[in-house]
Order: sequence, then structure tokens, then C-alpha cells
Amino acid sequence: MSETVNIAEEIKGRADIVDHIGRVVKLRKRGVLWEGLCPFHGEKTPSFKVYDDSQHFHCYGCGASGDVINFYMKYYNLNFVEAATRLADELNIDWKPGGRHESESRKKEYYAINREAAMFYHRALRAAGNPGYAYLSERGIAGDTMTAFGLGYAVGGAGGLCGHLADRGVSLEKAAEMTLLVKDGAGYKDRYYKRVMFPLMSVTGMVVGFSARTIDPHEKEKHIAKYINSSESDIFHKKDNLYAINRTKDSISAADRTAILVEGQMDVVSVWQHGVTNVTASLGTALTEGQARLLKRFADRVVLAYDMDESGRDAATKGGMILRSAGLDVKVVSLPSGKDPDEFIRAKGRDAFLEQAESAAPFLEYRLSRILDGYDMGRKEGAVAFLREAAGVVAGMSPVERDYYVKWLEQVTGISASAIEEEAVIRGASDSGRDRGVSASHVDYGSDVPGGAARRYGADASGADTAADDPAWAVAALDIQRGLIGLLVHDPAFLPDLRGRERQFTSPALARIFLAVAEAVEGASDAGGPMGDVSALLDPVDAEALRNVIEGVFIEEDPARQLGNYLARLDEKELKDRRARVVKTRAGLLALDDLDRESIGQLTAEIDEIEKELAETLTRERG
Repeated sequence: MSETVNIAEEIKGRADIVDHIGRVVKLRKRGVLWEGLCPFHGEKTPSFKVYDDSQHFHCYGCGASGDVINFYMKYYNLNFVEAATRLADELNIDWKPGGRHESESRKKEYYAINREAAMFYHRALRAAGNPGYAYLSERGIAGDTMTAFGLGYAVGGAGGLCGHLADRGVSLEKAAEMTLLVKDGAGYKDRYYKRVMFPLMSVTGMVVGFSARTIDPHEKEKHIAKYINSSESDIFHKKDNLYAINRTKDSISAADRTAILVEGQMDVVSVWQHGVTNVTASLGTALTEGQARLLKRFADRVVLAYDMDESGRDAATKGGMILRSAGLDVKVVSLPSGKDPDEFIRAKGRDAFLEQAESAAPFLEYRLSRILDGYDMGRKEGAVAFLREAAGVVAGMSPVERDYYVKWLEQVTGISASAIEEEAVIRGASDSGRDRGVSASHVDYGSDVPGGAARRYGADASGADTAADDPAWAVAALDIQRGLIGLLVHDPAFLPDLRGRERQFTSPALARIFLAVAEAVEGASDAGGPMGDVSALLDPVDAEALRNVIEGVFIEEDPARQLGNYLARLDEKELKDRRARVVKTRAGLLALDDLDRESIGQLTAEIDEIEKELAETLTRERG
């Protein structure tokens, strides 16, 4: 496999063609595809189609067609290497033409070793009397299903993988780098012993690693790890992969772009075997932002079907927030009797499982209900404490969600809607930032490209300021604004860097508070003394919000770097909104019969200039 083929596969495996094309073409959702006016010829009726599931585009007017690399080549007038370099930079893939021969050769060898190991493990599983086969059969897994997922068994010892690879002339050192083997004195031995093997595949079907499950019935008493996974490597990044996504992605797209997300590999295999094939799982860890972005390529809706023990409920809450920030609609299944999806579907069957999925609770309702369960609403202290925590969640909602759930909370708790709204204003100054447990300067708030937020939430990518229409950015913007206020209070010397930034605030209340703090800093500077009491410049509600900001904002070890990241985030959003407006104007000109090529050229040059400014802004963020 050549270097260019490798980089092309890596780019296509990580890029979302709809997001990339949506940066320069206004796209609208039409069933399972997206359409817009072709950027390669003038037209008034859209004939340009972009397909999420196959990650390609096609214009039925002029015939332009291809993948994301082909689009960049044609739209930006680039050759393959230039287009691949630009995309690799946008996707944070470390690639320089001609500079990765050794790395690409190593990856090719790793893929080949993993494939050989997967085939060896599978042949071992299908051998007569294999204990792994017996274990899976007892769990209700049919032989055809074992083959479909490439399941295997690690014998270990004399008849294990190490000897097989040695006989085939495979580098045992490289196999150890894939954590298939471990050092044993001067030689090597199998890492996995008496375990069922689940091959982990990339979205393009390459074997990137393994998850190995013990079949020892006394695993707890012997303190044996239930699962052992491959370590991180050049080809395996657990945070960016989902189990069996290569096999189930088409079913997810076909199921009205709805994915059922479970916790474990056995859940996926069992649910799939029962005919529910739009299913996938995180790789034995808490869901990550990379996994959410990958899932967003094939799904618009996610049904979380986790175990409903305490850890499973925690995972559902954290995973749901990450999925929502990626622009996905999320619901949560609460399976009865504490069963996991594998146990439930084996006991009750496919139809009962689908009924549970159909009746899943919207994520925000699930989250608020879970908070409610933690308080005694019969006591005043419990009701007040619940209101404060719930209001922090309400503060991070979009306006439509907020209106609905304030009324829902009023019905469920008997607390008036006005009290909930007022508490949300106050708690919004600090709680929602703490709720995610991370610093806003390091959160990935999802795609803000033209069309990105609009298509995620069913709106028209008009090119106007999208902050109000994108809940992910709305929450992020509030965190950044609180952070700027907190940093200015922490170090008044930041004031020169912050002058005029109130124009980028999306919250009038936080803008008022920011200006009051800036005024107090200016007054202290003029007087040559310490900053006075800012609360005196504010009404009681804003004063309470300021106190919550000061208590809730996390000041990092390097505040100047934190400030730079906040400002870069705001500049990035402003540039993307500006780019959206220019793209919209350019699209309007392209739709005219009499093309104004000079104006189109000027707008194209302006888009390129914005792209350069964006690249510089992103460099500031990463720095």
C-alpha cells in the first residue's frame, strides 16, 4: 500500500464530507442526503448532492463527483498532494508529502500482523472442542455470528500465536509493539491466554487492535481482569473508534440515521444477532468526543442503552452530554430489573427490546429525573437544593428546550416556572461550566462551520450569526464569557487585552457584569489603589451572578494561556460566521444566469483570506 493510498484512507476515515463541503456550499437535508447549488457550474435548482453514508458527492448537472479529497482538488484548484496536505492539516493528521515513508511502512506491517492474528484466533475458536466456542454458545451466540464479527480464541502457551507468527516469519518485535506478545526473557510469549478475542476494526474495516475477554468463571475471586485491550499504537486510538462500526454503520444510516449505543462488545454481538443491527459500543471506556464525532457521521439520533446500575447511569449522563455537544439528539433507555442489553434481549426478544428503545426518555428529561431522584422533595432543604442543581442544567439549554423543561419541572415538582427561570439565570453564571467538569478553553464545542449547526438542528444555513441556533456553541460561549470575567477579576492587568470584547458576548447579563468589572478596574487604576466592590455597580441579580462566576470559574496554571484560548475561541466563531455570510453571497451570485466572474473571484479570494485567518486563530488555540 503506497503512502498516498494510506493518507487518502486515513483522511477519508476521519473526515466528515458534509461538514467539509458545508463550509463553502449551503447544504439542506433532503432525506438521507444533503443538497445544494453546485459550486462548479451556475444553476438555480440544486443538483449537487452529498451523501453522508458513502462519504461522496455528485452533481447531476455537470457530473462532478468524488470524495472529500476530490472536492478539495476541484474547488480549491489543487493537485492531490496539495489537497491531502490541506485536509490533513485541518484534521490534525501529522503528514508531510514524502516524509512518512517509514511511518506508513510500519503501519502497513502492523495492519498485516493484526490481520494474521485475527485469522489465527478465529481458526482456533472454530476448532473442535474449543472452550471459547463453548463459552460463546452458552451465551447464545451462534456460529455464523461468531464468523460475522471475526470472534476468536487465544489459546496461549505452546500452541499459541507467538509460535504461529514465528513460523510465518513475522517480526515478533513488531507483534509485541501491537501488544499481541510480551517479552519473556530473551524471547517472547503470548500476551493473551484463555480469552475470547474481539477484533477491533477501523471504520474502513482494518484490524487495529483486540479486546480480550476472560472465560474463567471465577474471575472476581481470582481478581482477573474481565477485559484486556490492545494498548494505544500508531494504528489504534481507542478514543476515536467504536466497536463494530465498520459492520453496523450502513444499518445505522438506513435506520433513519439512528444508532443504539451500548456499553460492551457482547451487547453489540447479541443485539445484532437478534436483528437489531444499528448498534455500536464504545471500547470499554467512557464515551469520548472523538467517538461522538465518528458516530455523527452516520447518525443524527442516538439511543443510549447502558446498564442501569449506578456506574451505567453515570456513564449515560456523561455520554449524553458529549453526544449532545456533537449535535446528536439523545434518548436514554432504562432497561428493567438492572439487565444489560444482552441479558434483556435474550430473555425478552427483539420486539421487547425495540419497544424499550421506542419509549426511551429524552436525555434532558432523563438527566433532570435522575437529579430529582437524589433529593427529598418533601423537605424544604431538599427542594431548594434540587432547584439549584436543576437550574444549572436548564441554564445550558437552548431557548426551546428551556421553555419546555421549565414547564415540565413546574409540573413534576410544583415549583413555579418563574422561580425556576430566575434561579437558572443566577446558576447559569457558574453551574453549567462546573457541571461538565472541564475548563471551557479546552472543550471541543462541535463544528461551527456554515451549515454545520443548521443541519444538525434542522435549520436553514442562512449564514447569519448561528450562536443562538447552536446549543453547543451557546453553552460554550457562556463558559468563555464567564471565564473572561473571572480572569479579569483574578488579574486586572488583562484589561488591555479585553477592551471591546463585550461586543462578542452573547449574554446581555454577562456583558453588563463584564463592563462593571472593567469599570472597577479602570477606576482602581486611575486612583492608584485596589479594585473596589464591583457589586455596588450592579443590581442584586447581576451581583449574585458575579459571585457565582468568581466561585465557579477555574483559573488554570497559566492564566495568560487560558485567556489566549478564550479569545481565540471567540475570534474563531466570529470568522466562521463571517465566512458563512460570504459563502452565502457567493452562492447567490453563482445561481445567476449572467455570472459576475469578477465579483465571484473577489469573494473566493475573501474566503481564502478568512481561511488563512482561521488557520492562524486555530494555531493560537493549540499554542
